[in-house]
Amino acid sequence: MLCGGVIGYRAFNFIQDKDIIGIYGLGSSGHIISQIAINLNKKLIAFIKRDDKKGKELAIDLGINEIYYSDEIIKTKLEAGIIFAPVGDLVKYALMNLEKGGSIISAGIHMSDIPSFEYKYLWGERSIKSVANVTRNDAINFFKIISKISKINIHYQIFNLNEVNKIINDIRESKLKPSVVFKID
Repeated sequence: MLCGGVIGYRAFNFIQDKDIIGIYGLGSSGHIISQIAINLNKKLIAFIKRDDKKGKELAIDLGINEIYYSDEIIKTKLEAGIIFAPVGDLVKYALMNLEKGGSIISAGIHMSDIPSFEYKYLWGERSIKSVANVTRNDAINFFKIISKISKINIHYQIFNLNEVNKIINDIRESKLKPSVVFKID
């Protein structure tokens, strides 16, 4: 909750006045913020990697009814989107799915390079913003919001710290639940 939740909230805070929101990546932050957005009656559209069965199952479990592949262009335009996945290519696709005047928030600590794209995808007063740090106020506001929600389900698995390299690879390949916790023996 403190890491994924508060960072996710900071990203969500920039667009919480929007009603149709795309979520790219249902990892630690994405699956927490999705539950908050749904509780605030936002229409969520999830974008997952191709062949990501766990991601699709999670989206359905969270109550997200519209699920597309990350590289799909959809008919319903987003008012905003949050990119939690550290994949620079997603910026172009998110912009292509965004209505004029909409915002894309990049919420990752790191991201692969963003490839070049045609200006027409940014044109129309679309914007891209990144999240760098959280503040004490972000944490306070996050906990105020979640205190009004009856239940937030955190999907996590616990591993030994000596498994960290294998676990990082498994995360990259979408083989695990969204959040992992390492225990120190």
